[in-house]
Amino acid sequence: MPAHPASTRSLGVTRRSPTRPCSGRGQRGQTLILIFLGTLLVGSTAAGGVFGGASVPVLRERVRETMSDQAQRARVDLTLDRIAAEGKRHDEERRLFEKDAFAQLARHDATLAELQPLVARGDALHRRSRDTFLELRFELRDQLGAEQWKKVFEGAAAAASAP
Repeated sequence: MPAHPASTRSLGVTRRSPTRPCSGRGQRGQTLILIFLGTLLVGSTAAGGVFGGASVPVLRERVRETMSDQAQRARVDLTLDRIAAEGKRHDEERRLFEKDAFAQLARHDATLAELQPLVARGDALHRRSRDTFLELRFELRDQLGAEQWKKVFEGAAAAASAP
């Protein structure tokens, strides 16, 4: 059966001919979906990226192996507790954001004006978590000497990449 002149069918996909106008709404929707997914993916890796992909339990174990001074280790443990708490807080905020974002994206009639506050919310969430985790990373760096930092993160990277 010959293809209709205004479209071609290939693997069930219909392509519009250059003579048939396109509203651009589909492209705008695809762009917004990409923005949301980018925000979600980048935001979700804030803590892991700042700490070399190592989890707090792995970092805590490496600190115990590396540091002999109990008082210094106690201060580092408090910072690691704050990192863990911030990670949980961020994960909960991100989960709520994802729920709201996917609810809006499921609506095919959502307008750009309705989605823009979600984009701003996702950006703010990412910025806040990035700033918080960077601040905690610098605090941790100040508590560890250069050699201790190197030992903790070399061992943590190896532990994080182990199967």
